[in-house]
Amino acid sequence: MKTILVTGATGTIGRHVVPALAHHGHRPLAFGRDPQRLAATHPGIQARVGDFGDPETLRAAMTGVDSVFLASPNTPDQVQHECAVIDAAAACGVRRIVKLSARGADETSPVAFWQWHAAIESHLERSGVPYVALRPGFSMANVLGHADQVRDHDILPAPALATPVAMVHPADVAEVAAHLLATDPFPTERVLELTGPQAVTFTQLAELLTDVAARPIAYAGGTDDQVRQSLDQRGVPAFVTDQILAIFDQLRTGAQAATTSAVTDVLGRPGRPVGAFLAENAAAFKPARQTRSAS
Repeated sequence: MKTILVTGATGTIGRHVVPALAHHGHRPLAFGRDPQRLAATHPGIQARVGDFGDPETLRAAMTGVDSVFLASPNTPDQVQHECAVIDAAAACGVRRIVKLSARGADETSPVAFWQWHAAIESHLERSGVPYVALRPGFSMANVLGHADQVRDHDILPAPALATPVAMVHPADVAEVAAHLLATDPFPTERVLELTGPQAVTFTQLAELLTDVAARPIAYAGGTDDQVRQSLDQRGVPAFVTDQILAIFDQLRTGAQAATTSAVTDVLGRPGRPVGAFLAENAAAFKPARQTRSAS
C-alpha cells in the first residue's frame, strides 16, 4: 500500500484520482485549503490541509508520502504554486510525481496555460524527482460548460471549428494517473499525451447530444467576436476568454485531431468515447421538466 498525496483533490481530475487510488487499496491523502470541501468531496478520506502559497504546509503535507499527484487551477500563480509543491516533494524524499499538464504544453505556445505547464515540466525535470507529465487533450468535461445553452436553447455554441478534436474523458486521465502513482515499475517515458479513442467535430458532438437529450441540438459556431461578447455577458474574465479563443485557434490547425494509444497502453483498455461521457451526464443537458418526467 502506497501513501499518495493528491493535490487538486476537488478538481475535475483530482476528484477521480482519490477514489481510484482507494479502490486499488492505496492510501490517498486529499490536499487542499478547505477541510469542509475536502470532506464533502471525499468522505472517509484523510485530508491534509494546506496552501500552495505556504511552503511550511506543503512540507508538512509530504510527511510519509510516497508519491504526489500534482494539479492546480489555471491561475497566474500556477507556475509558482506547482513549483513549490515540486520543491517540497524533492526536499521530503518523495519518490515519484505525476503532473497534470496539457496537450500542447510548450514555452513558446500562444496559449498562456500551455506555456505555464511547460515551465512547470522544466522545473520538474530539474528537480531530480522521477516523474511523468500527463498531457490530456481537450477534456470532454469542457462540454459541460455549454450545458445551459444546450438545455435552454438547444444549441451547442463554440468558436467556429470544423476540425475534429480527440477529446478525453476526465475519469480516464484520473485512472492513468492513479495507475502511474501506485504501480511498479515506474515508466521511463516522461510525457504521455492522452486522448479518447476517436476525434469528433463539434457538429458530430451536437449530433451525439441530440441522441442524449432526445431532441435536436444544433452546433452554433460563432466568430471570435461573438464568442467574446457571449463570454463577457456570462462574467468570464477577459484573460480567460483570450485563452479559450487561443486554444480554439490551435484546435483549428488540427493540433489535437490525432488520437494516441496512451490510455490503452497504461490501462489495458480503450479510453471512453465522447458518447459515453455525454450519456453519463445526460441530466445536465435536459430541461428540468424532462429530467423530472424521466425519473
